[in-house]
Amino acid sequence: MKIGVISNWSPQTHGYDSSNETHLVNYFKTKKLLLEEFTEEDYDSDVIEMVAFLEMIKQTMMDLDCIRDREAFKSIKIILYEKSYMYEDREFVSNFNNGINKIQKIWREYYKQKMNHYKSLKNIRHRQLHGKFPKFKFKH
Repeated sequence: MKIGVISNWSPQTHGYDSSNETHLVNYFKTKKLLLEEFTEEDYDSDVIEMVAFLEMIKQTMMDLDCIRDREAFKSIKIILYEKSYMYEDREFVSNFNNGINKIQKIWREYYKQKMNHYKSLKNIRHRQLHGKFPKFKFKH
């Protein structure tokens, strides 16, 4: 997995050569353009600070009127991705997710185990006798 900054491709923001790329504009509009890639050597406090700083920069820039294409600017995201590919001298990202589906899966497993723990008759009986549930331990 790699960390990258992506945005929706926009002809106003990212430009194109009008002489030979007019037929590609609709194709490019459906793709995510890789703006910046972070390698494993970059995974340190600098990346964490940059992620926090990026949101502040985005908000500040949105308040100014110097942005040509606000929709492309709003679409800037920091993601986890597996593969990128070059097409017409531009790098695009495929097979990306923002990590939320992994977090959601772990949360579903955690919540299911927790509810089963508190609904089990053995643990309810323990609470009646001792005044509290036995300690819950998540197993994944």
